[in-house]
Amino acid sequence: MATMEGSIEGEHWIALRALLPLYRAITTCSVVSGRDTSFWSDAWLGEDDLATRFPVLFSHVKNAEASVRDVVEAGVEPCLVPRLTPQAREELRELQAALSQVTLQEGGDQRYCPMADENNKLLSKPLYQVLRARSDNMDARAAFVWESRAPPRVQFFGWLVNRSRLQCRANLARRKIVPDDRCEVCGESTETTAHILLQCEFAARFWEELGMDISSSDTDSVLLRISRPQAMPEKHFSTFILLCCWELWKRRNNVVFRGERATIQETLRACRADVELWKHRLRQEDRWVVAAWCARLHNG
Repeated sequence: MATMEGSIEGEHWIALRALLPLYRAITTCSVVSGRDTSFWSDAWLGEDDLATRFPVLFSHVKNAEASVRDVVEAGVEPCLVPRLTPQAREELRELQAALSQVTLQEGGDQRYCPMADENNKLLSKPLYQVLRARSDNMDARAAFVWESRAPPRVQFFGWLVNRSRLQCRANLARRKIVPDDRCEVCGESTETTAHILLQCEFAARFWEELGMDISSSDTDSVLLRISRPQAMPEKHFSTFILLCCWELWKRRNNVVFRGERATIQETLRACRADVELWKHRLRQEDRWVVAAWCARLHNG
């Protein structure tokens, strides 16, 4: 299931294989043996998949569908073409440092998904809603997400934001998973999707540093409430907003699960690092917008 490769034939198997990129975008993996997890395409070493996190190095990979077990046992370098660019070498060193902390054992890898029930069974209804949201008849909220150049995992995150389905404490408390809905970052207000990304003290200061107006009440969409400054290009603005919201979400998770409280400047640096990764997702003729993004993030 890590790659959907094998000798099985038939239309049903082909249809399942076609859904694999979406399945990977909506799941995260907890690795045990590493046999059931794609090294490059699954999110198992942090919030992002390694193909997104190390795009230059990934362009040098010989087998993009290798499992975690395959690469960890053989080492990363044998999985790459012989000659690496300097940037790929730099990404290789960073990846090897992260892998030095990985230990594999015997046992099945675990996969987690916000579209699963309490027994970790994938629910088909919300998955169908995702597929419908990406159809031709998109409203402004859907177009903001699905027409962006953000990675698939972040597009799915944006879909959850639009539907207020993030795993925030308000949603978790409603399902009796946590005892209360208090925000663990500020400790003051109910933690909703809007609170995490706009209203929490840290989030509000983050947008203020960027000179972005988040006071709009013309829409119930969290993402569409963030106004575009006149100096910011309209083209790919949605991608920039998703990038910033993704880092705010990861920062929140680091506070809750690791006790790590990145400062505003550290979060801005993380956004700038994302820009360097995500610019490869833009057409060459559109990369002029990156300069405006970096200027905004540096001025903050």
